[in-house]
This record gives sequence, structure tokens and C-alpha cells, in this order.
Amino acid sequence: MYEPSRHVATFFIAGFQHWDGALLLPELRVGMRLEVVPEPDNPHDPNCLAICLGQRKIGYVPKAHNSLPALLMHYGHEVFELRVLQVDSEADPWEQVRAGLYDALVLQRSRAFANRLSPRIVANGREVGLDYEADDIERALDEPVYQFC
Repeated sequence: MYEPSRHVATFFIAGFQHWDGALLLPELRVGMRLEVVPEPDNPHDPNCLAICLGQRKIGYVPKAHNSLPALLMHYGHEVFELRVLQVDSEADPWEQVRAGLYDALVLQRSRAFANRLSPRIVANGREVGLDYEADDIERALDEPVYQFC
């Protein structure tokens, strides 16, 4: 059965050289999840989405890619996840980190379904608790045997 890609956009992190990006560059790893934080009061762009690693801002989702995620987040839909795709310390500062924005709605529906049934999921003997990452549920759901406890 055909399953479309969850990929929404790929981009270099905007403003990386102006925030804490350079200081945190050694900590960034391919596959690492980054937080997307709306900044609706930003005077330059009301759709502004900051990108953070922990509590530290490392840049922004570029303006060309932020309108749909900002609109959905404004209405309370947390349907996107952002992952580091490439880290190149030798590149120009504005091209050192490439990130990918992905649809996480399918994973959230799976999480909501599982949480309604039980406080935990066991897939092939491996427990996936309530506070799992998107990758954990994805791996668990790809496995053939499920046990809802």
C-alpha cells in the first residue's frame, strides 16, 4: 500500500549565525529533534517560528516555510516535528545546519489512541511509555505484535 512521505520542507536554519547556533554547533547531531516555538509578536514576521535546542534559540524557520506551520500552531495543532538533517561546520554560517520539517499528526493520532486504551504500550516485549519520542512510537508501531496493558 502506498504511503506518502511525512516530509513537509527542508531548509537551512535562518539567522543561525545571529543566535546561539555557533555555540551549540558541536552539540547538534543528525536526527536530533529541535523545538519549534511560535513568536507571534515578532515585529518582522507575525508567522515567525523560532528554533530552539533546549532553552536556547538557534535561529528560525525561514519565512518561505513558516506560514502553514505557524497557522496550525496558532490554533493549537502541534502537527510538525523538526529534525536536524545535516551539520557542516565548514560551510558558511547561514548554511551550517539543514533541518527537515515533518508531519507528526499520524504519530500523534497513534499516541492518542494508545493513551485512551492504556497508560502504556508494549510492542514485542518492549514498553513504550506515555512520554515517548515520535521515533519510539514509530518503531513500536512498525513491529508486528502489540499488547495494550
